[in-house]
Amino acid sequence: MKRQLLIRNTLLLFFICIISNVFANRDSIIQKADKLSINDFENAIAFCDEQINKTNSEEEKAIFYRIKGRAYYFKGDFKEASFWYDRSIQALEKYNNQKELGLTFIEQAKLYRKTGMLPAAENTYQRALKIFTTLRDTLNLSTVYNENGVVYEYQKNYDKALAYYKQSLELKKAINDSVGMAYAYNFISGAYLLKNKTTEAEEYSLKSLNLFEALRDSFAVSLAYTDLAKIYLSAGKEALAKQAVENSNVFAQKTGYLDLLANNRLLLSEILKKQNNFSQALKEYEIYTKLKDSLYNEQMQKTVLELNTKYEVAQKDKDILEKQSALRIRNILLILGLVGIGLLSILFLVIYRSSKLKYKTQLQKKIIEQQDFAAKSIIEAEENERQRMSSNLHDGLGQLLSAARMNIQAAEEKFAGNAEGQNSYNNIMSLIDDSIKEMRSVTHQMMPGAFVRQGLGSALKNLIEKIESPTLEVNLNIDGLNENYDQKIQIILYRIFQEGINNVIKHASATRLYISLIQSKENIESTIEDNGVGFDARKLNNKAGIGLENIRCRVNFLKGNLDISSAPGKGTLIAFQIPINPNDEKN
Repeated sequence: MKRQLLIRNTLLLFFICIISNVFANRDSIIQKADKLSINDFENAIAFCDEQINKTNSEEEKAIFYRIKGRAYYFKGDFKEASFWYDRSIQALEKYNNQKELGLTFIEQAKLYRKTGMLPAAENTYQRALKIFTTLRDTLNLSTVYNENGVVYEYQKNYDKALAYYKQSLELKKAINDSVGMAYAYNFISGAYLLKNKTTEAEEYSLKSLNLFEALRDSFAVSLAYTDLAKIYLSAGKEALAKQAVENSNVFAQKTGYLDLLANNRLLLSEILKKQNNFSQALKEYEIYTKLKDSLYNEQMQKTVLELNTKYEVAQKDKDILEKQSALRIRNILLILGLVGIGLLSILFLVIYRSSKLKYKTQLQKKIIEQQDFAAKSIIEAEENERQRMSSNLHDGLGQLLSAARMNIQAAEEKFAGNAEGQNSYNNIMSLIDDSIKEMRSVTHQMMPGAFVRQGLGSALKNLIEKIESPTLEVNLNIDGLNENYDQKIQIILYRIFQEGINNVIKHASATRLYISLIQSKENIESTIEDNGVGFDARKLNNKAGIGLENIRCRVNFLKGNLDISSAPGKGTLIAFQIPINPNDEKN
């Protein structure tokens, strides 16, 4: 009897160990996926797909759906993120896994907040709040309070945001969560700053900074010092603000936080302006612009690489599917051949061709979609960057130049009666005025104001009026343009004309330029024609210059047709036709 009992207990202990190891292994896998989803998006997505295919548990799949959605969120693909969050919620509601469901609601609400859907974010946070209140899950409950506070902050309801932040802080204190307390202090500080209560903002910001320093979190410390610098600047304590920025830079360099290092340059420029140190402020702003441009170009290269990778994967998928299809149908034909049924063999041959055509059509459609997506991403990124640069030039550099002009004007009386000094003064003012004029010209090219006022036709007329070439005669013909279609399409059309005109000015050595824009019921037909030096269009192929390639890319994106005709000494004709509704199926 004792022996049987011993065997039973041993077996029970054995099974307990096996089950414990299984759960421990599962937890470690989930932790790995969680970690990858924050900083290694593509590997996180691949890893989640692998785990989804491995497990037969729909409940466990739902967890990886959520993590996969988070990876897409941090990647910036909000459409895919939303899809996977929805799949996770559907599965978790079916199996009544309340804790995981609450965590997914938090993730989904962040997405709603990020995309400006604030009422949806608030509603989803309330659903998570109800779950974690019922479960008495203090840790996640405090997270929901913080996140919901951010929604109210976005809605400019700062008092309600503060109430939620302080509720979160009390819960973090109750469980002695130092990291959570540090972030809660930071949120409270930010809300007080928005209320222009700099004393309270400074108090909570210092509490946050002290905790992050104690935790030795260099990343968080660098952010905390930047937040503190903004508070000091708002309070008129420029010297303390400058020191805080310098402290932030020390920790940002340790972590390689390049984006913060760039933004700190802009903040330092603002501080120096407040100290009337305009020359140094201008230098810091120029450094900021260079750093941002470098980061933007790096990101653009990464985006293009990712898009190319997707395209290559699509091509490989095409080859695999075609081979699989061919092998499957060939085996069927062999069997039928053995039976000797010639008629059925012919029938299956037809099916084979039809199937192959279907696969080919589907894959071609997929590839075209990938190409359209790539073009759209690049064009939108270009326009966003133009707008950002235009705004930065106008609001940053423009203000600095205007401020410098005012300060120099104030000193004019000091040069009275001094011919040499007056001459230097006049030269400086002339240079500043020329700089302001050039800056305004650049900002206009980046984002023409005519779009905001009257649309494509006015923007084109304005563009031509600003051409400074005494030898070039420009004729513009606009017929039937009603401009009742999407402004994004109008902006892309404007960029086509802008690129074409710039090519003529830079390379054609032309004396006459003819521009035509005619709108019919369904299409826009346009030409850009010059009498310049021309080139051998037969040798164009895929070796077109950047300008012509940009035109081709934009025309293709709008589902249009492009024809470029040119010959040495006979000028160049660029003709294109664009459907007014490029997304219509018939196009």
